Amino acid sequence: MATQNLVSASLPPADKTAVQTSIQAIATKLPFLISLTNDERKGGIKLGDKTIAFIAKAIGYAQSNPTLVPGYTNLVEIQKDYSLQKDLIDIQQWMAGLLQKIEDTQQEAGVEALTGVLAFYQAVRVASEKDVPGARAIYEDLKQRFPGRSKKQNPSSSTPTP
Repeated sequence: MATQNLVSASLPPADKTAVQTSIQAIATKLPFLISLTNDERKGGIKLGDKTIAFIAKAIGYAQSNPTLVPGYTNLVEIQKDYSLQKDLIDIQQWMAGLLQKIEDTQQEAGVEALTGVLAFYQAVRVASEKDVPGARAIYEDLKQRFPGRSKKQNPSSSTPTP
């Protein structure tokens, strides 16, 4: 049975290198990025849409009511952090869409490759059973991918024990 071929492409080495160079260029433009530990990620405050809207509203109030801003609070730094967060959300959304397409295409290309080689594997298995020259060695090598899987026993050949 033929399968639908959703992906039929190749990535020339020069293009792959260009993509890598572009990603490195993006990273170079964002030298302030940090890496949190898993514990820091899990224990940190989650910033959803409502919290981000709260931050924007509070900054607006603080700007229009500077006498209410505590002396130990640096409103300029807060505004800078908020602006950076908004910019990074935009970049993250652009990258997330691209990354999702990369993941989907990678998965589908792998599935299509596996589907094709499984058809070959089955043909080699049958050829091996029919003693086609060279098939046995290929089958013995490839079948290691599926340990513990053997042909189902013929129910009539096994006798039940009382």
